Amino acid sequence: MVRCIDTDVFMYTMTRREFREAVDEGTVRLVIVPTGSCEQHGDHLMLIHDTATVFHLAVRAAERLKPWVKVAPPIPFGYSEYWMSPEFRAGTITLRFEHFAAVLSDVLGSLRRQGVRNLMVLNGHGGNARPVSSPFLEELQRNLDAKIVFLSYWDVLSDIPVTDLMAKGKIPGHAGEFETSIALYLFPEAVRLSEVAEEEDKATTCEKGGRLVEAIVEGVVSRIRMEFGLQS
Repeated sequence: MVRCIDTDVFMYTMTRREFREAVDEGTVRLVIVPTGSCEQHGDHLMLIHDTATVFHLAVRAAERLKPWVKVAPPIPFGYSEYWMSPEFRAGTITLRFEHFAAVLSDVLGSLRRQGVRNLMVLNGHGGNARPVSSPFLEELQRNLDAKIVFLSYWDVLSDIPVTDLMAKGKIPGHAGEFETSIALYLFPEAVRLSEVAEEEDKATTCEKGGRLVEAIVEGVVSRIRMEFGLQS
């Protein structure tokens, strides 16, 4: 059974005084901003899969680094223009390339103006990496005088031998073995099992999803410790 989310790490359930004092006193040293999408994920996964997944992963990472890390409300829309053709007309909501970058800039800028100097964008949607180029991040860091790390959650798996879990060895893929296994572990009630493609059916398991989630969370926590010098 999947345990409940620890709401203590939510930034947005704090009051204004609680948040202000936590930042001023140095109790909150990092805020994670999850970024996802609302887009088609086949006939078996939720449209909000990317956002829901990355939010869960951000919360689990923050739990291990309490009280230093808080999780901001996720940005639920991303750059998904490539799913907007008539054949995929099925619930996708996309931001324009430059608009996603602008929204992200405003969110990070707002947090910086509240006194937060360390920011991690934990990304859960492949299309969002394109607008957030290295020059964009470097300029944003200079303008905000902040440390900003952009990390797509599956990137931490490049240093972890988990490809042996994948029947097809494809990470992250789209609505396939990788994402479906994670969904079966994090929110099984939302997966339409009868609609899972036959070729993915046997390769997709809750157990595999659990092992992937654990590896990802460990990787994200390690990256936070390395980049920001935070310890549990």
